[in-house]
Amino acid sequence: MLKLTNSEFRFRKDFEKIGQNVDRKRDMAGQAPYVINLGLTYANPDRGIRAGVFYNVKGETLEIVGAGLFPDVY
Repeated sequence: MLKLTNSEFRFRKDFEKIGQNVDRKRDMAGQAPYVINLGLTYANPDRGIRAGVFYNVKGETLEIVGAGLFPDVY
């Protein structure tokens, strides 16, 4: 999380929509709230076998930091 500068906070607050609550913090651009990596490997050198299965997933990331009239894009 990043702390908004006073000018960014005021600018966002000026364009706050009904039901929206602008906070003094926002997510970092490009940083997911969670990342999961899972891997399973198998090796049998006598038979010359090597195999692996891997799975990766990450949470939604802030792609574009909005300002005032324009919202953040995840």
